[in-house]
Amino acid sequence: MSDTLSIGAETLAYDLVGDGPLVVLAHGMGDSRRSYRFLVPGLVAAGYRVANVDVRGCGESSTGWTGYSRTDIAGDLVALVRHLGGPAVVVGQSISGGAATIAAADAPDVITGVVELAPFTARSRRTSAVSSVPRPTGRPPCSSPACSSPAASPAG
Repeated sequence: MSDTLSIGAETLAYDLVGDGPLVVLAHGMGDSRRSYRFLVPGLVAAGYRVANVDVRGCGESSTGWTGYSRTDIAGDLVALVRHLGGPAVVVGQSISGGAATIAAADAPDVITGVVELAPFTARSRRTSAVSSVPRPTGRPPCSSPACSSPAASPAG
């Protein structure tokens, strides 16, 4: 069933199907909720209620938003989960992956889990603790034969 959620003067379009724990699917920028069309039936068959949303500015959602940042999208995801009665696990791809993580940090009462698919997130700054962790040298980072060539090793 296709529906909309009003947020201020704008709207988010989404489909809601199934019964059970809520999973919200949020696609990457420039895409639409159709990107999850093959995933939705499997989640419903597994016993989930699935909200598949067109993020702001995409698909059938309105295009007059004043911002399109990960934080803006995170607010939309929280609003949708609250509107649907939450809690939910949010699956986000690209910019929506980062938005899902922000949403979970901002509203842990309604976002109980996050799945990031090729997330677009800000470059993190290393803390001194992380920077001081020794890095392996002189050996490949995996045990696959493909990793054992000199070109694949960290020193090579």
